[in-house]
Amino acid sequence: MKTTHIGEVRRLIRRHVKTINEKFKLNLMVKEEKLDEGFQMVAEAPQTIVYDPNEIKNIFNDPLFFDQGGVSKISNLIEILVAHETGHLMDYRKNSFLFYNEGYEEQMELNAWEIGEQYIREELRDEYESFRDFSLDSYRRSKKF
Repeated sequence: MKTTHIGEVRRLIRRHVKTINEKFKLNLMVKEEKLDEGFQMVAEAPQTIVYDPNEIKNIFNDPLFFDQGGVSKISNLIEILVAHETGHLMDYRKNSFLFYNEGYEEQMELNAWEIGEQYIREELRDEYESFRDFSLDSYRRSKKF
């Protein structure tokens, strides 16, 4: 089983958001708060990524996630989560109506995964795709959409 500590999670999130901001000339912000169980990060329009370091640590250390999530390192998981949430924020800029109307949850997730892919390193693409599939399957199984 993998382990990590909260300080490392915070540092990695700040680093990945800073990298995306600099590389893509964005002005994303981060905020730490307790999220509902099962949610590691959420996008808070128009430009904030909210994260729960305990949820990130817990999911990464969960044997089921480790076996099925397709992510090998905590730094990769965080980079993937930040890229995905950035995808939500960029989608909001184009399709804000989706965020204020019911019935678009699956489309919002699909858009975020597609848009977010541009914010990861090429060598992380396989893990991004594996985690995307794992995440979408999880949403479908739990009837979140």
